[in-house]
Amino acid sequence: MIDGQDRCSKGRDELLRSTRRRLRIAYLGMDSTWLRWVERIAHGLRSFSITMRAVGREYWAVVQRLVPDARTLIGPLASDLLDSGVKLEVDGFVARHRAAFFRELRRRMRTALRRR
Repeated sequence: MIDGQDRCSKGRDELLRSTRRRLRIAYLGMDSTWLRWVERIAHGLRSFSITMRAVGREYWAVVQRLVPDARTLIGPLASDLLDSGVKLEVDGFVARHRAAFFRELRRRMRTALRRR
């Protein structure tokens, strides 16, 4: 059986060996700016928020240990939401606001690419 963590470590090591300069990475994940946008579109987060299961809370705890600046990366609104044991049900939001979501995603991707 292949260990996923071991496979990721090997891939990371290969990438680090083959790269002579720093890689610029743009985080486009669900952060506080996304959540504020969702709040405006959906008139709040409540209708798309769900309580995390135990495994989700454990995963968030692991992320915080592995990424010490996770709160800085995702912002206080997203971090506080996860700390409270709640997460945004993105699939539900996208199902109801598909066109607006993909329009905003394209805008954010173009912005990230221009910064490079």
